[in-house]
Amino acid sequence: MRTNTYERSHENPEGNSNKITVKFPQQLILDSNLNFSIDSRGTNNRRDNINELVINRKRCIHSTLVDSFLRMLRHSSDDTLRQKINDYSKRDNNGNDISNYDKCRVVKNELYENWKVRTDIINFCDKESQNLKRELDAKYSNNNSNDKPVDPRLDPYAARDYQDEQESQYGEYNKMRTWVANNLHIESILQNTSDRILKQNCDQNKDYLKEFQDLLKYSQR
Repeated sequence: MRTNTYERSHENPEGNSNKITVKFPQQLILDSNLNFSIDSRGTNNRRDNINELVINRKRCIHSTLVDSFLRMLRHSSDDTLRQKINDYSKRDNNGNDISNYDKCRVVKNELYENWKVRTDIINFCDKESQNLKRELDAKYSNNNSNDKPVDPRLDPYAARDYQDEQESQYGEYNKMRTWVANNLHIESILQNTSDRILKQNCDQNKDYLKEFQDLLKYSQR
């Protein structure tokens, strides 16, 4: 199972430079109706240019690009799983039709690879939200003498500006927490549905969710 890259440097004007580069699964087949722009400021939707996405805290907070990425991944896997199992037409090296067992194995592995990319994205944003909370608590703690409001007698607007800044930054934290919770809920629904489809069509005695979690733990060693 592919491991996405995680980087941290110490120079960033925004005060945080954690980022993760997630790779598109090699088996990803895009629907022609789905568009995705690598550059959130541009309109480049050429599918042959899509291969990875760099995710940082800013993209976790302002998640339009990440949401599009996740939506496309979900559409190419869980949303079309039953169709892939029914229509899979790969042949072996001798030109023979692939067996049902091998067909299920290939489709399952493609699905797991897709799940892992999505899990890495959500886990990264989850950790970044926790890091942000610690930073904000330290910054605005009553015991922290830094960044205290200016005496209102010297600047009558300072206290209001300070309060607005604090509310805005904690608002970003709350936005990230809500995003993480929503996407974990979506993943739970999709993965449980796919687990049922695999059991119906492949092996009813296999716990596909547990198998994926075991593979995920192994890949993180």
